[in-house]
Amino acid sequence: MQNILSSPGSRGMKKMLDACTLRQKFILNNIANEKTPDYVAKDIDFKGMLQASRTGSPLCGFNSTNKNHFPPATGDDDSPFRMNGQFVRMFVNSKETTEEEEMVNLAANSLTYRAATDLLSRKFRLISTAITGGK
Repeated sequence: MQNILSSPGSRGMKKMLDACTLRQKFILNNIANEKTPDYVAKDIDFKGMLQASRTGSPLCGFNSTNKNHFPPATGDDDSPFRMNGQFVRMFVNSKETTEEEEMVNLAANSLTYRAATDLLSRKFRLISTAITGGK
């Protein structure tokens, strides 16, 4: 059972959900500070971060002694992605944006999050069906 729950697909979906949660914080902060003088919007390189976490970068906090272990929180930030701040900062980009662009980013991030939760939910429903025999 543990192998099913900690399969590469499940771990990948969890990483995607965590990255979406972190990106949501960036987007909401940008929207909240839109009118702040000299504020420059920040975003994360979502694909780059997931790619680095998949390859087991020593900074990301996803290394473990056994492939079946969940990674410990090793970060110096309180982000749900549980990566150290140095790793996260590697993927932060500053740029000028408009409120409309941030709203588009918010919608796209929400869709990505919902797609990942849907895939994970389907997997768990299949496991439940297998265990109960469809009853």
